[in-house]
Amino acid sequence: MHFLVETACKDAEPSAQSCKLPQWLTFDYWEDISALASEAKEDRPDNTLGQLLERLVAGQDVACDGCKRPGREHCSYWMHNKERISVSLSAHPAAPAAPEQPNDSTRPRIGAWTTCRTCHAQTPVTALSAAAYAFSFAKYAELVLYNSEFVPLPELCDHASNDRNALVRSFSLGSTVVSLAVDQIECVQLASHRFIR
Repeated sequence: MHFLVETACKDAEPSAQSCKLPQWLTFDYWEDISALASEAKEDRPDNTLGQLLERLVAGQDVACDGCKRPGREHCSYWMHNKERISVSLSAHPAAPAAPEQPNDSTRPRIGAWTTCRTCHAQTPVTALSAAAYAFSFAKYAELVLYNSEFVPLPELCDHASNDRNALVRSFSLGSTVVSLAVDQIECVQLASHRFIR
């Protein structure tokens, strides 16, 4: 799956320059990271959903090369076709904790829930299962962007079934919340002038 990824400060004006130049990233579904270690390849291996969340949280205090502000003060935009996933981090000392996981200390406790942007209805916080933790992030992104039936069950609210862009999917790791929201974007086509001799 190909994404155009851009990173900008959360409080930046829409017309402001982004902190990092947009770059194309390609993820192959369930590509094994260890298999690529010895190969020089421009494509990046796929992360699991859990690995990506852990990596985002681990980098939240790293200063941006452009503006020198910490990563948690930025928003990343993962664009594909006419859709965009906005990924943001926020520090919440009272972040909803994941329920206890039975006999599984190899993974961190990650809470997961979905909220409606329109009416603020929210699903209960559940623990991210081992299967969800190991799920391909690229496949998860594809489902979030393009599968109209990828909504919380039981139905969260009328908005969830009518407008999947109304949903914000959130994950808590410790006191940090990672939020993923989908928006439609307008794509413009650029054409150069014909050269006439």
